[in-house]
Amino acid sequence: MSAGQPFPGNIDESSEQFTVSVSRSIRATPERIWRIIGTAEGMRSWMNMLNWQARPGGRMLIDSSGSTEAERLLVFGRVLQIEEQRLVRMSWRVLHEDGRLWPDSTEVQISLEEEAGTTLVRLVHSGFEKLAQFQVDAYSVYHHCWVQAPYLQRLENEEGARA
Repeated sequence: MSAGQPFPGNIDESSEQFTVSVSRSIRATPERIWRIIGTAEGMRSWMNMLNWQARPGGRMLIDSSGSTEAERLLVFGRVLQIEEQRLVRMSWRVLHEDGRLWPDSTEVQISLEEEAGTTLVRLVHSGFEKLAQFQVDAYSVYHHCWVQAPYLQRLENEEGARA
């Protein structure tokens, strides 16, 4: 559904319309990766999260200021499910700098699966079909962000994941 090659090491598993799915094997244990995705400090470093409450119902807030040359975005949501060293599922809604707000939330799920000295990290971003006039552009932006850009590779390089 989207042009462009995956970032080296990323596997584009997107097959459903308006669902982005990408995986990557990372040379770290789930415990080490959890030090990033399960902590406020780790998520601030990896995703530029201003607020990350790693508990069911916890809040999250991302400010994209300075992270891209594109317009500023605020992303906010709630933790829907969390299983230590295994899974994070959160709602994801965007407020654009010009005041445009997504009409509904999408959902991001990050799962960790240990395999032979590495961890398979799978990120699934779904629900774009609920976004009315934003659905095509939002899907395209996040397909690029998660699959074609070095986002998951950055997770591998974060301090907490290194041995």
